[in-house]
Amino acid sequence: MIDQKHIINKQVLEVKLSSKKDAHLIQDAFSKAYRNKIIPVIERIADRFTRNGEIIIIDKLEVDVGGISIDSLYNDLPQRFAKNLEELLIEKLHNRELELENISTDPNGFDFHKESKKTVRIKTDVENSLEILNNFLRTGTLPWWSSRNIHAIAEELLEKSPDRVKILLLKLLKNQSIRKRFVYQFTEKTINKSLFVLTPNATPFLLDLIEKFTAVQAIHPFINLSQNTFKEEIWNSILTYTTENHAFLNTNQLNEIELINQIFSKLITQTSNESVNPKDLFNFLSKISDSITLSKQQIQSLAKFDSNIKTLLNKLREAEISADLMANSVTHSKSDKAQIELFTYFLQTGKIPFNDGKYSDSTIQLIAEELLENSPENIRILLLNQLTDIAVRKRFIHQFSDEFIFKTLETLIPSAASATVELIKTINKIQLSHPYNNIPRAKFREDIWNLILTQIINNQQSIYNNNIIRQTIINHFVKISNGNISFNEFQDKIEFLKKNEKLDDIDEINFQNNTNCNTANSIEKMDVVIENNLLQSSKTTESDEKDYAYDKTYHPQPEIESKHIINAGLALLWPFLNIFFVRLNIVKDKKFVSNEAAQKAVHLIQYLVTEKEETPEHELLFNKLLCGIDIYEPIPLGFKITENEKEECNALLQSVIDNWTVLKNTSIHALRITFLQKEGILSKQPNGWKLAIERTTIDVLLDRLPWSISMIALPWSNEMIYVEW
Repeated sequence: MIDQKHIINKQVLEVKLSSKKDAHLIQDAFSKAYRNKIIPVIERIADRFTRNGEIIIIDKLEVDVGGISIDSLYNDLPQRFAKNLEELLIEKLHNRELELENISTDPNGFDFHKESKKTVRIKTDVENSLEILNNFLRTGTLPWWSSRNIHAIAEELLEKSPDRVKILLLKLLKNQSIRKRFVYQFTEKTINKSLFVLTPNATPFLLDLIEKFTAVQAIHPFINLSQNTFKEEIWNSILTYTTENHAFLNTNQLNEIELINQIFSKLITQTSNESVNPKDLFNFLSKISDSITLSKQQIQSLAKFDSNIKTLLNKLREAEISADLMANSVTHSKSDKAQIELFTYFLQTGKIPFNDGKYSDSTIQLIAEELLENSPENIRILLLNQLTDIAVRKRFIHQFSDEFIFKTLETLIPSAASATVELIKTINKIQLSHPYNNIPRAKFREDIWNLILTQIINNQQSIYNNNIIRQTIINHFVKISNGNISFNEFQDKIEFLKKNEKLDDIDEINFQNNTNCNTANSIEKMDVVIENNLLQSSKTTESDEKDYAYDKTYHPQPEIESKHIINAGLALLWPFLNIFFVRLNIVKDKKFVSNEAAQKAVHLIQYLVTEKEETPEHELLFNKLLCGIDIYEPIPLGFKITENEKEECNALLQSVIDNWTVLKNTSIHALRITFLQKEGILSKQPNGWKLAIERTTIDVLLDRLPWSISMIALPWSNEMIYVEW
């Protein structure tokens, strides 16, 4: 029989004593008995209840062994524990078997979100691997029971269960953040295999296209992007095209012209903050062709691509796709299709494509209003698809007026729009006249709209229930009031206003906090606590294989309540980080100069711990918090660390040693091994995060640390981290 491996996430031994006398001695005795007697019992019984190829996950088990005399502890405790544990397992597994018998299961339609809520889960190795991959793609973390390499899991699934992987990827890769994480984290080999699984017929052409585009860029750069970013953008375009057109590609030939145009449009918009004239798009193709022609003697292998580009140009001419027509496809036009494309682009990026300065900030609002009036059904479908992404949702809330969002409710939830608008105005009136918290008005507005839009997205497959959103908003308001008002009191205030007052025309809940369309990155990070509350209240619907082919509804993220980390010693370095980042020119005026700079900072501080330039995202949760990055934001697998950056890293660590005088002549390597590479538990708290680090013998030196690590507060982050070490 193959050796079984059993994992316990957290174990708590609760002992109630009749008096405090000898409490510490009794506690030590129970701890020793648990280690020496109970752990072997758990292993023996768990071995009996599991079969090869089967994984049982139990969220929680409470074993009550009753009263035990300290004199017979070593005999009675293991016997009673074994008996009660076995009875508990029999009961739970029997109930699970009955549950499985009463439902019709479709192995292709496995609902991870619904399954994860069950207290007992019995899965095959493949189902377990799929759940791990699903969890990683959505959150960037691994479930607590997984210690396997995520790349090995993906490769094994692609080899053994390609159909199951296809269903999962077609569902998840419609989400922009998940797509980005997929491209960031997996090797080109894995992505290539995945593409063959998604669309086997079109893959040879797609891989050839990537290779040739990359080769041209390497020798004659025509886009202001790094080689890695260039390839990531191409992959993003191809995966977007593949997932959105999957049903079409199964029965039709790949539209090469459409795909190449889409790639070029994506690349051009990613070049820089400067606007690119859309009329140059046609000329870009010509220039690429010319540049290849000039280098044919040095690069004979690109001759075929040169011919392909010329063929493409001829096809474009034959189709009469002129530069003006291409410009009209991405700029403001009377065409609903063009306007929808522009509106979609803005929601996704926060920018107006190819804006040469002739459009004001109100342009996108006017376009959206015209679309809402002329094409309400198209707007409804577009918003239901796009607002599943939290970043898009925040951008929508910040950019557009309440009057406009009120109008969209009439399209999204026509039967409940009026009641919802009335509820919003009532709650806003209460907050304005009797504030029960210190939340800024703009943040209050954002939270309320986010709650409502999330409910609409999560319930689009069913009838929108205004009572549910009412309860959700009230619960949220009570939570943030810090006990200043109860649910019933708040409910009474709403009813009082409805019955006894005629609601005045309150100013829009728009507190002059709209974001400039070209500065989308300035939108502040949503409070994770609020987002987690939204996730708790979300409802999911069962999906079958057909649903996966077109489903663009919200994919709820598992809540990250606590995570085991292996770089907890970074807490020691927090006072040095600001000057460290300033010296490397990635922080200015107490904030990161760009999102890419913040992402590189994540890997720089990991280099301080491990000297590695590449680290999987699931090991970087603490780093994200320290760098002010949302815990769900995708992070590249690694960055090239320059020699200068390595010198600065060593200088920081040497400074720690020099200032912590008790370390004396400790080497940088010893500092890493002894204090930085520490295991810990990160736990979400109402007011931030708590980091618990188990204290070992050498940690007595922390008592002579000349700076405090009990609370970490960094200028670029809204998260407080409380450290127990």
